[in-house]
Amino acid sequence: MYNFKPISKFDQRMSGIRITADKQERLTLSAELQRMLAYQSGEAFYLYFDAELRTIGLSKQPAGQDHIPYSFDKRGYTQAKDFLRQCGIDTSSEAVKFIYEGEFDGILAFRQAGFRWSSSFRMERNGNLERV
Repeated sequence: MYNFKPISKFDQRMSGIRITADKQERLTLSAELQRMLAYQSGEAFYLYFDAELRTIGLSKQPAGQDHIPYSFDKRGYTQAKDFLRQCGIDTSSEAVKFIYEGEFDGILAFRQAGFRWSSSFRMERNGNLERV
């Protein structure tokens, strides 16, 4: 009758591979992400952003000649005030976490935790719903 889904008290994704935008307007690579990337101090990465899906992209390859990378320090921090403001990411009240979603065209994707994009549906005459 019921189709129960187990829900843990703590979401394991929140402790894993992620990027955090903190209150000091910096981006931080988690220790797990640094291990995955074989990160070395002073390494630079190119940042991308998908405003519709609230997703940060991270890559070692530029999108073009004008794409300037962000250098991360030995702790995995970079000052990203301009990036956060251009993307409309507000960290004034709390840090914002971006959880690893996968790799797409050589860019690592990190979706904003807690963000859900809205779905639009259209109903056919017979009552079936179709995602638009």
